[in-house]
Amino acid sequence: MFFKFKINCMINNIYFDIIVSLILLFAFYKIAFAKVLDELKQARYLKNQGVRTKGKIVNITESKDMDGLKTYRPVIEFKTFDERIFSLQIDDAKMAKPILNSFVPIFYDKDNPDNAIIGNKSSYFFIIAKLIFILLVFCFLVFILIKNSFYS
Repeated sequence: MFFKFKINCMINNIYFDIIVSLILLFAFYKIAFAKVLDELKQARYLKNQGVRTKGKIVNITESKDMDGLKTYRPVIEFKTFDERIFSLQIDDAKMAKPILNSFVPIFYDKDNPDNAIIGNKSSYFFIIAKLIFILLVFCFLVFILIKNSFYS
């Protein structure tokens, strides 16, 4: 009787661990993975369907990261085909200081010019690097959750 009760408790604990693990993985997916996938989709859409123009770096905001190293975020202005001027603040900080008043390629949505990205390859690869990092973290979490569920 006691042995049967202990087996039932172990099975219930495994189911509980699996359910909690699935909830945590779904939350991780919605918070991190889906955001980067949307960013990648937007970049691909703008590069394929967007309007290409040149943007000028008009300002550089300087800050420090958690390690105390200087990082830079350029502010880029660009003109649309109907001569309206828009400003683009880059979210991802760069370690190398951009050159003020230099020009960079910009892709923007003709229907919504506020939706714009820098068109160089490094910004596109940075999104892919974030995606790969998130996938590695996701795989690590799955491994830890499976290991803890079945070997505890």
